[in-house]
Amino acid sequence: MNRKLNQILIKLKVKGQRLKMLTTGLLILTFNFLLLTCLSAGNPDTIQMTCRPNFGPPTSVTNLVATIGINTGEIDITWTVPAEDPAPQLGELVLNWPYHLRYSTNSLAALGDDTTAWWNQSSEYVQGWSEIGNGYGYNRAETLTFSSDYFGKIIYLAIRAEDSGHILAT
Repeated sequence: MNRKLNQILIKLKVKGQRLKMLTTGLLILTFNFLLLTCLSAGNPDTIQMTCRPNFGPPTSVTNLVATIGINTGEIDITWTVPAEDPAPQLGELVLNWPYHLRYSTNSLAALGDDTTAWWNQSSEYVQGWSEIGNGYGYNRAETLTFSSDYFGKIIYLAIRAEDSGHILAT
């Protein structure tokens, strides 16, 4: 009798854990799907909150330029900050989301122009930086100095923006 009761209780506990995991997963999906933004209100003591769906990734960075840096092994990189999708509206708080910079000594052509294969085989440049928000962070220049120990070798770089829903640009 006790053994059977324990088996039932264990089954219920496992189902409860699965339900809890499912609920947590749905909450995370909901947060990632909805873009929470603050709107400027006429009364400074009042903050209006609106939720808009995050339909897709941010646009790709544009005007990507890499030049030789001041010190040995440095590469100065500049690009134009991409817009979020959907684009922020006037008065909305623009949140800062990270970039993912990857590098490799393999060219895209060496991998048959397969961008996914190149991205997967490349190394992440660990830095913990994100765009410098100015309230309207998109469509302006951004700069980073990349340092490596690949002296005398050709390095290929790629950068992708990540948006509020943690979706990477294409």
